[in-house]
Amino acid sequence: MGLAERRKALGYSQEKLAELLGVDRTTVGRWERGEISPQPCQRPALASTLEISLQEVKILLPPPQAVERGTGRPKPSDHPSAGDPDEMIRREFLRILTVSGALAALPLNEAEALTDGVQRGKPADFARMNGHHP
Repeated sequence: MGLAERRKALGYSQEKLAELLGVDRTTVGRWERGEISPQPCQRPALASTLEISLQEVKILLPPPQAVERGTGRPKPSDHPSAGDPDEMIRREFLRILTVSGALAALPLNEAEALTDGVQRGKPADFARMNGHHP
């Protein structure tokens, strides 16, 4: 028995299951075809909705696989691995853009105070930075 069979046994359409889980209907279809897997945070709700354990969810889900449409053959990965140097550089660049964007949105005196706090590493300064709303 797979995910689709369990869903159908409970009388749920893909659309109804998606609605109950707060995801798109196409996401449920992709789970059932093994194109993607539910995120870890989605699995408890999926288990509860399907009235099974988390371990049973794991068993019902086909292993995710990248399949080229229409051919049934695995396609080359579109995404570099997490350890790929180019991917690491890209993530670091995005992190820098995020931090600099957040600092640019603050008044100058507040940004300078937070920058000093980050360099000192005081938790109160991090809390102020994360809790600031313009």
